[in-house]
Amino acid sequence: FTIHLDENLNVCDFNPLIAQAYMETVERTLNVAGKIRAPLLNMHMNSGIYITLPDRKVHLFQEYQKEYMAAIHKFRQLCAQTAGNTGIKICIENTDGYQSYEREAINCLLQSEVFALTWDIGHSHTCDNVDEAFLMERKDRLYHFHIHDGLGKKNHQTLGTGEINLHQRISIARECGCRCVVETKTVDALRRSVGWLKENNFLFT
Repeated sequence: FTIHLDENLNVCDFNPLIAQAYMETVERTLNVAGKIRAPLLNMHMNSGIYITLPDRKVHLFQEYQKEYMAAIHKFRQLCAQTAGNTGIKICIENTDGYQSYEREAINCLLQSEVFALTWDIGHSHTCDNVDEAFLMERKDRLYHFHIHDGLGKKNHQTLGTGEINLHQRISIARECGCRCVVETKTVDALRRSVGWLKENNFLFT
């Protein structure tokens, strides 16, 4: 099993009670993962809220970067202490394009061996691959892939039915020895995707 952390996870929330609740959620989840021998937790970065001004959007995590990074350091420390020597990885997934402050936070988290990267190839496709260079520069920290096809702004499509260069993406996953989840939404789509993997000699054991 792999475990997907709450998509609203926000350990940097400006309300300390909310931030602490999310920290405790991660701590408990790491403990559960250890008991069931789940190799990884998957997480999204939370970009926080922004205020729209007449000429721009102001992201509060960017505006209060000192406080934001202090919370990131606290989170890294908690995860390293809780995971210990279990070998569990917390994999940070790309979604709709990282903000600059999120990239700084990811670099900070990757200073701990507990953290690694998830490459969701469908998310990459729908945001014009804006995170690809960032991920490839940290290729040695890729640990997990979410595999699905994409068509225009649609992702989670059956493998072989969209526009993504699946051979290229899956070859990177294979080269890096990554775990992969075929992330489709129906049983039929999963079965057809497994069929595509067999036909194209991409089988992960």
